[in-house]
Amino acid sequence: MDWLTVIHSKSPLSDPRSGDGAALEGAVTASAGGLPLGLLLEVKPAAYEFVAEDPRSVAVHITAPPEKDLPSASVRVVVPDGWVAEPAELSMPALRAGEVVELPLTVRASKGDSGETGQIWAELALPDGTAGKCFAPVRRAGALEASIAPLEEIADFREWTKSIGMRHLDALVPELFSVPQGWRDEEEIVVESFSSREQRGRVSVQVPAGFSVEPDTVDISSIEPRGRESFSVWFENVDTSIPFGNRAENGGSWPVPILTESAGAVAVRNTVMNLVPTSVVPKVEPPKALTGVLDPAVFPGEDLPVDTVWQGTPMGGTTETISGTSRISHDGENLYVFVSVQDDVRGTILPPEDNKRQRRTDSVEIYVDPRGTAPNTAHTFIAGIMPSMGSMTGAPGVGRDRDNHQGEASETAPGMEVAVVMAETEKEYTGYDLEVKIPFVVLPDAIDPEHMGFNVVINDSDTQDKTAQDRVGWSTFPGMRADPWRWGLLRVEGLSDGGSNPKDPILPRTAALSIESPQSIIQSAADGVPLGGAAPARGDLRVDSAKWRGKRLVAKVRTPSAGEVRAFLWDGESVAGSVKQKVKNGKLTISLPTEEKPDSGGYKLLVSYIDSEGRVAAAVSSVS
Repeated sequence: MDWLTVIHSKSPLSDPRSGDGAALEGAVTASAGGLPLGLLLEVKPAAYEFVAEDPRSVAVHITAPPEKDLPSASVRVVVPDGWVAEPAELSMPALRAGEVVELPLTVRASKGDSGETGQIWAELALPDGTAGKCFAPVRRAGALEASIAPLEEIADFREWTKSIGMRHLDALVPELFSVPQGWRDEEEIVVESFSSREQRGRVSVQVPAGFSVEPDTVDISSIEPRGRESFSVWFENVDTSIPFGNRAENGGSWPVPILTESAGAVAVRNTVMNLVPTSVVPKVEPPKALTGVLDPAVFPGEDLPVDTVWQGTPMGGTTETISGTSRISHDGENLYVFVSVQDDVRGTILPPEDNKRQRRTDSVEIYVDPRGTAPNTAHTFIAGIMPSMGSMTGAPGVGRDRDNHQGEASETAPGMEVAVVMAETEKEYTGYDLEVKIPFVVLPDAIDPEHMGFNVVINDSDTQDKTAQDRVGWSTFPGMRADPWRWGLLRVEGLSDGGSNPKDPILPRTAALSIESPQSIIQSAADGVPLGGAAPARGDLRVDSAKWRGKRLVAKVRTPSAGEVRAFLWDGESVAGSVKQKVKNGKLTISLPTEEKPDSGGYKLLVSYIDSEGRVAAAVSSVS
């Protein structure tokens, strides 16, 4: 069964059970017995949230088809049970082709549980018996509602949904936060008014057993209509026997309902708390050299268990196929990380020139968020380490992955060192030990010694097809690789906080370009979809001629304007020749050399174009 979700619609909707083309009917194709194709019908509430007994304006917008007049007609408004629409029947005047009318009404939500969602429908019936309908989603809200202040990327998403009038999409993103095991952590609570009147109320935060929150109740003296207020609370994990990460029976998702009493009703927002692991980083004297052998003088701290399944089976449990432990220390200028991996089968040993994407085979990933506040991994350090490359005794593959400066460590992390101890043959292989030195200067920011984010993940492959089957880690949650706030937290002993001094992310520009892909050019020229999803050029790209002159293909090309052209001689399977040229006045002669003139036909000239604004075009021509 296929599912389609209506996010927003300006055209009449068909019965979704009417057939495979239901999603297109009314917008792209005419529906049987439906309204004329090209007619637009839209329901526009002033807001997504409706407070009980607090009227809000709604407008029904109707646009006549571009080439068809509409006679006067009636519009019936249908609201959720118990809600009231005034008026419930609207009169649409006769409209000329393309004319727009706005029909206003008022809707009052009934009393009931906040958070309930529904729809406001507008059903338009024309005198000839044709009809159609459309809707807008709505939600019954409390006069006041409180929740955890959203993470930065979630806040950006919600500002966007608000700006385009689609706050119903907020439900796609849960309200999340983390608490460190055995520690206290401050969180901001945001109280929002959805009422048209000044409100006061009381906010209560409920936590599961083993956790505390202070204060657990806060009185709100006054919030202006549709205003916001905020206050701070402290969450604490008081029972350190509670499993962290996804080890708990609930997968590490602890429910924290936040109740707001106002206007004689209680609104509940359900947030989710994750419990992340914690530890301490001792200060040590710098080792003379890295050996790959655990030295208690260099690593006097506790073992961090790196054995919980993050991807694989059983999630949140352990597996005999892969496990490990880790220790961490520092000397005031460098972090030292030791990882001991117990493994049964060595996966694919990649060649030295393929030092990237370590998660394809046996490898270790070390995550560092210097201040424990990174909104995404572009503000973190992530090391990817393969124990050897080329052979069992080859040098380790060391790099940085999807972080502040991705690439091979020799270029992106100067001074980083790795020592490995591992069997010399696959038959003797039982795992490996890594000792890693990470200079503070390669981190994307100065370390906050009270709040450094950290994690270790082990990728395990038991095959030779460049795929890993299991991944285990220290702090293990779904989405952890992209969410630094789900990593563990460390206190770094003997280190002072010099304050934040962040580095701007350096993003690699090595991705393949559609304008350089023969297959993409062929597809774009055929279906009209711009290359790489870019904006289309302001005009056509044409190949006027493409002819052989000895061992050289000469083509005359017309472009929409100045820009850059790439041309490829394509035999159906591979490129026989290519060239890249600038074009100034929209006309270009391309001379494309080949080693010898092909004996057989069937060749095509593939051409792509891009201008200074990034607009693109594609063309394909036969060769004569």
